[in-house]
Amino acid sequence: MDLIFGLIIIALAPVISLGVRRFRPLWPPFKIGWVSAAILPGIILLLCAFVFASASMASPERCAGNSCKQAMAMAFVFAIAAVVEFLLGWLATFYFQRWLARR
Repeated sequence: MDLIFGLIIIALAPVISLGVRRFRPLWPPFKIGWVSAAILPGIILLLCAFVFASASMASPERCAGNSCKQAMAMAFVFAIAAVVEFLLGWLATFYFQRWLARR
């Protein structure tokens, strides 16, 4: 499921780049790629930071067993996945923008 979700995010980055290119037509493909690839993984990173912070500050009564540690570990794993999705989305967007510029 996470792989499918990641592939969807990577595939949405070039679609978002069309909107960025429409509003900023003079930007180079490099900058359009960075901006459009950073939107969705940035939201995921913010959510991961919120989960990590709330789990790390939770009282021992609130955490049953290792549930807070597991939440922190999964937030860390999803943050790493978001960074990888950002890099792959940037590559996909950069080459998509270069392909559009040649047309």
